[in-house]
Parts: sequence; structure tokens; C-alpha cells
Amino acid sequence: MTEPTKWCETCGQPLSGTLSPCAPCRLVGLPSELSSRLDVAIVTQHPLMAIMYMQSHFAGLGMPGALEVVSVRYAQLRQARPGDFACTHEEYWEGFDS
Repeated sequence: MTEPTKWCETCGQPLSGTLSPCAPCRLVGLPSELSSRLDVAIVTQHPLMAIMYMQSHFAGLGMPGALEVVSVRYAQLRQARPGDFACTHEEYWEGFDS
């Protein structure tokens, strides 16, 4: 028996996990200081620091949810600012095991 699809309470899109609002919706409206710190942590290859920023901002957000938010922002930054990264996608996540 398949579980019913869950939907983001903000945008109405189907959720990939149980996080609602969905990761892209959580990124919208982040305070600029937090957004800047998040981007710096991601671009400088510190995903665990980025996860900690998300967990401190969103009360009750566990590791899987925070990783989902960071992964979405990582993908956005990779597309918008590829030259800011000093490593390949594979190198970035090498050794990272959530």
C-alpha cells in the first residue's frame, strides 16, 4: 500500500520527504545575515556548518531536513555561481556521510 502524497503547506508542491514547508520555501525569506553565512559555509565546503545554521534557525529541524535545505541551496549556488566553488561536485561531497 502506497502512502498518500504529502504537500508543501506553503507552495502546494509534492514533498520529496516529510519536511513542510519544502526546502525551497524554507530558503525564501531567510534573514540576509543567515543567508550570507549559509552561502559562505556552502561555497567554502563546510556543509556541516551550513546544516547547523539551518537547525539553529528552524526549531525542531532534524539532520535530514536541514541537509535537504542545504542541498537545495547548494544546487542553486552551483548553478548560479559555479566559479565560486574550488572543487567538483564529487569532491565537495566526498567523505560526507549524513
